[in-house]
Amino acid sequence: MSPPHQSPAAPPYSALIPLLSLASSAAFSCKTQKWPGLRESTYELSYNSACYSLATGDIKAARSKLDKATNLCMQEFEEDDPEAKCEMAPIEVMKGLCLQKEGSTKDAMEVYSTV
Repeated sequence: MSPPHQSPAAPPYSALIPLLSLASSAAFSCKTQKWPGLRESTYELSYNSACYSLATGDIKAARSKLDKATNLCMQEFEEDDPEAKCEMAPIEVMKGLCLQKEGSTKDAMEVYSTV
């Protein structure tokens, strides 16, 4: 059963809350760790790599990888495909988080409002 504020067909945005919390926690912000160099040949892998970059404080790399994830996702789905919008939602949320971490709260809120 979906929460009252979320329709049954809506993507589970509440599932992103723990990730966002983790990405901004000091406990996970270890800059000495490096991404294990896994392939980023799909939008899912690029997104995962971007989340890791963001969590380790490399916002520039995260934004670049999120842009790559966006491009790969758009290549995989047709623009008007409803599934594409669902798949793009977490990518957009993470782009908003990048903006927020850079201090562009207003721009981040604009991105969040499009999801």
